[in-house]
Amino acid sequence: MTVLFLDEYKHNILTYMKNLYFIFLSTCIFIFIGCTSERRADTGGALPIIDVNKEYPVKRIDIHELAEVTYIPLETTENSLLQSYPLAVSDSLIIAFDILQSQFHFFDGKGKYLHTINRHGLGPEEYYGATRFDADFEKKEFYVYAEAAGIKIHIYDFNGKYKKTLELQEHTSVEDILNYDSDYLIYFNDSYWPSPDKFKQEADKEPFYLVNKNDGSIRHVDKRLKIDKPVHHVFQMAEGQNGRYSLKEQFYVNHILNNGGDFLLTNNASDTLYSYRNHRLEPVFVRTPSASRMDVPKLITPYAYTDSYFMFGILPMDYEIGKKYHFDDRMGPHYILDRKTNEIFKVILYDSLLDPEYDIKTRRETWNVFPYQLFNHVHSKNKGIGRYNTEFLLEKLEEGKLSGKLKDLASKLKVDDNNCLAIYKFK
Repeated sequence: MTVLFLDEYKHNILTYMKNLYFIFLSTCIFIFIGCTSERRADTGGALPIIDVNKEYPVKRIDIHELAEVTYIPLETTENSLLQSYPLAVSDSLIIAFDILQSQFHFFDGKGKYLHTINRHGLGPEEYYGATRFDADFEKKEFYVYAEAAGIKIHIYDFNGKYKKTLELQEHTSVEDILNYDSDYLIYFNDSYWPSPDKFKQEADKEPFYLVNKNDGSIRHVDKRLKIDKPVHHVFQMAEGQNGRYSLKEQFYVNHILNNGGDFLLTNNASDTLYSYRNHRLEPVFVRTPSASRMDVPKLITPYAYTDSYFMFGILPMDYEIGKKYHFDDRMGPHYILDRKTNEIFKVILYDSLLDPEYDIKTRRETWNVFPYQLFNHVHSKNKGIGRYNTEFLLEKLEEGKLSGKLKDLASKLKVDDNNCLAIYKFK
């Protein structure tokens, strides 16, 4: 009996010691995790940090090192001559909205002209004063935003048949509208009007909205996107002859970029840039210092967003700098954040088939080797759009600077042909 009692006693002591060790180990792990989490919070959640005041290293990079490039000449006919146009692009279809002519031109994936849709007018099934659009290539319908005669989104199918009109709320000024998924559109309300007259309007502090395509209902994307002190991308107001003020100098800033079904949401006043995918919001980048705390705010201006790269500019909102550089893109040097390594560098981007020595920043009218997505929507993952000015291509051809498939393309162009697209499939 004594032996059994001692054995049982030893067993209980060992069990107690094991439990105590387990509790101690768990506590240490918990404390370690807590400290690690706290350290991550202090550094922006271990997210890539973009310091807008930092001097980043400069790299000269051929666009072909980053992406596979497909050059697409948009067929020029009597009915498809384009002037100023945003785009919506899928793998098999290209839609160009010629704003000056208020009509939509459809091309296949190789640039062959298909047809034109023009529903411009003041009728109940027509658009008037349209400025932005996007398309749902699976549902085969496109969405036209117009501010004249009420703030509306008109919906048509790819043959031009009218489907419905969605009414937006008052004090809305849609910067850009994008197709989010089969049920929703997404937009940024850029309603700020800094006029000193009675038409002054403050910025929307929750500017990201979803619009239901079926019933037109509107809701905020996520309360976490709310900001208290807006930062505006407007330099100067000018008083007109009628006493009203207008925006004299401002910059367009992409506040929404899409990468397939992944949408990058940015706000000038927010220190965090978010991914919004499948209706779930996640932080992806952090900026420092806060624009709202800077005497002269520096804004991050997104250009392209893929799984591998975030391409952006850093724009100082300094009116004197703006005057010096005539408000062109030289104010905002281009940067790339390599998402595989978190490395950030200033980039001089060129196309070796265009001219290996040509600096694309020296000529503003060149549509661009660098992929800007401003009001252009690529509905394929990891792709971007550039445009090549036809007249410029022909100049380079005459100089003997073009090579490869770009030389072959330019040799078939005429000076009054539509500009060519470049579709970048990023590696």
